Amino acid sequence: MSWVPEPFVGLIKVSLRSDCRYGEHDPFQWPQIFAPEFAFLSVVRHPYPDDHQYAPVWWTPDFKTQFRPVEGCVFKSLGLFVSPVFRKLCSLVDEMRERVQEHIHSLGSPIPRLAHMATAMAQARDRLRFCPATFRDSLFQLRETQRRWLACRAWIDYSRLTASATGASTVQLGYMGAFCTDPGDAQTLYRAGVPVWFVRPRVGDNLDDVQRIATPLRQPSKLALSPFASDGVPIFSGLSGLRHLQAVCSVKHMYVDVSQAPLLTRFDYRVRPSSEPSASGPVRSLPSSSSHRVSQAKKGSLHPSHLRGRDKFVDKDHAWMPRTLPAWDLAMQSVDRSQPSRPSEELWGYWVPEPSLLVGPTTEQRVARYLMNWLGVRDPWLYLLALPDSPATRVGPQWWRDFLNGDTNAAATTVTNRRTQRLEKVKEVFCRAFLMEDFQERDSGAIEWFHRPITAVDATTGPLILWELFELGFRHELLALDRLLVPMHGVPDADFIREQVLVGVFHHRDLYRLHQLPVFGVGLSHRMPSSRVRCVEALRRVVMRWPQCPSQIVVDPSINAQTVEEMERAVASFYCTTFFTYSGRAPLVPHVFPE
Repeated sequence: MSWVPEPFVGLIKVSLRSDCRYGEHDPFQWPQIFAPEFAFLSVVRHPYPDDHQYAPVWWTPDFKTQFRPVEGCVFKSLGLFVSPVFRKLCSLVDEMRERVQEHIHSLGSPIPRLAHMATAMAQARDRLRFCPATFRDSLFQLRETQRRWLACRAWIDYSRLTASATGASTVQLGYMGAFCTDPGDAQTLYRAGVPVWFVRPRVGDNLDDVQRIATPLRQPSKLALSPFASDGVPIFSGLSGLRHLQAVCSVKHMYVDVSQAPLLTRFDYRVRPSSEPSASGPVRSLPSSSSHRVSQAKKGSLHPSHLRGRDKFVDKDHAWMPRTLPAWDLAMQSVDRSQPSRPSEELWGYWVPEPSLLVGPTTEQRVARYLMNWLGVRDPWLYLLALPDSPATRVGPQWWRDFLNGDTNAAATTVTNRRTQRLEKVKEVFCRAFLMEDFQERDSGAIEWFHRPITAVDATTGPLILWELFELGFRHELLALDRLLVPMHGVPDADFIREQVLVGVFHHRDLYRLHQLPVFGVGLSHRMPSSRVRCVEALRRVVMRWPQCPSQIVVDPSINAQTVEEMERAVASFYCTTFFTYSGRAPLVPHVFPE
């Protein structure tokens, strides 16, 4: 080659840069020190011209023209990418997933790491498609998608190049290359035609075999080097090499504007650890075996303290309320509530508003107003759930009543009373993720919901909104309970690994929010038991990892259309009882899809 890139070796600090890449320490932008575990990074492709079919893999969007705010959202900073280039990138992701599957199939044996990268690529792409976020967080998820695509392509290319290398090959300048300190690694890359620079210590000036390089080292002048944030903490500090590459290539699961490591369980809730280890790592036991028993006497065993105004194990009677699924209705009734309830300050809060709260008003006009105001705050609220110590579960029902009734949109007043204190709660809740100058009072215009404009709630849209709330609540409560009972402290990519276990419970494999609104019941909400087999089996595999799971669930029953209802009742009963044991309140569970 006619030039040599500047090697960044030794002690380094790796930080996110303004373009959501990692500057001179990014193996997808600049050659790095070779590590056998990340050998494929040496054949990362250089950017193609703008008119090339693969140009979207290096695309940087324009905020003003290619980022559209969500219509009707109370925070105008949330939006999605709208660009033909983005649509092309989405297609490239699907094509790369097919190529990965073909490559794995051609070798005749699984490649878990490559499959892992392909899945992470698709999930980052789906977050861009379905999860409104700030522009910076959207840009970060775009970089995640692009990095995963380049990594998958590099893996396949490296496998092909090293498998066919028989001798010295012509250097292929389209690859990134790497710096090597081991002669064997340098020879491997050289034979494969990969750019390689052999780094060795200076041991003297008179060695005959040392060829001096006349060309000066090239600096990474075209890379963005300014920091992502003024107070940004490096993701890695230490020697360049394996651990540095691990830090850059790890799955950045959520959003950096909010958090890189969300924990959806409440930090102010503690349980005693179990003394018995688990195959999945340490777990926490149920508080007591007596509280875990399912009561056989349904009537007359309910302690009066559990009725705080309304029995939350029973849905509020309303024409728009979705019907309960038989197995889950029976599971809710079977929870033993014969003992006094916990104090209200010890109960788990809700990740989303309780659906019965939204249909609590006595007039249909007010119910419709509640639902419309929920739609206006829905996207920022789901975005807020990414906070590690999210205040979402500490927002009380009265605040939700005021907010959904529109009271919190009024102008601020100097008078201090309960209402103004609840107005301040808006700032307390949302300022963790948003600038209050981005807050806008909702007008009477349309609100975007699943890419459709909603101007009013009626008997058609109302039940669908409530059904989605049950789905969202169930998703986040399931995730929180699983985090509590199967902790993965210190496990690399723990969130990603956990998600792979839980996504199978849902028909579209959408754990954090629904990617699309179905036109008929799917997954656990399908009317036909035979159509629920796959999702019930996935939920069984989730709860069988929890402590004190009944043997009926743990033993592989080979669920089919004939046995699914029996297993569904067992799984639903164990889930509802376990959730109540830890949270002290009723769970939000799947309901029949309104058709």
